[in-house]
Amino acid sequence: MSSLIKVNLTFSGGVELLFNNIKQKIIEIPSTINPPKPTTMKDLILWIKDNLLQERSELFVSGNTVRPGILVLINDTDWELEGELEYEIKDNDEINTVDASNGSMLQGPFSEGFRSLNENSNDAQWLPVIPDRLKLELIKLLEIYYNM
Repeated sequence: MSSLIKVNLTFSGGVELLFNNIKQKIIEIPSTINPPKPTTMKDLILWIKDNLLQERSELFVSGNTVRPGILVLINDTDWELEGELEYEIKDNDEINTVDASNGSMLQGPFSEGFRSLNENSNDAQWLPVIPDRLKLELIKLLEIYYNM
C-alpha cells in the first residue's frame, strides 16, 4: 500500500473558474497512483481532471497533459525545467496553474484584469497567487509583448 503525499494546488488567471472558483486546494494523493511507479505530473493532471474539475475539461486538459496556454509552475519553477509530465510529485509540492493565453480561455475576471494591466502596468492585482518575483517577470514579458 502506498503512502499519501500532500500537494498544494493553486488555480488562477481564469483557471479557477473551471474549479468552481476554488483558487487553492490542499489534496492528499497516493505516492504511487500507478504502482510501482511514483506519482508523476501526468498522474496528477489526470487525477485533477477526474476528481476536481467541475466543467469543460477541454479548457484544462488536452489528452494527458494541460492544454496549450496553461502555465504550470512546480514549486515556483516552470514545469518545463522540471521534466513536465515525468516530474515525480513529492510531499508538500506546490503546483500552480495559470491561464497565460491572454484571456482567450474564459470571459470574466481574467479578461478584465488583463485589460487593466494594459491600461496601468503597475496593476498586478489579477495575479494574486503568483509569487512577487514571478509577477514582475511576467509583467516585463507582457510589456515587451504589447510594446508598452
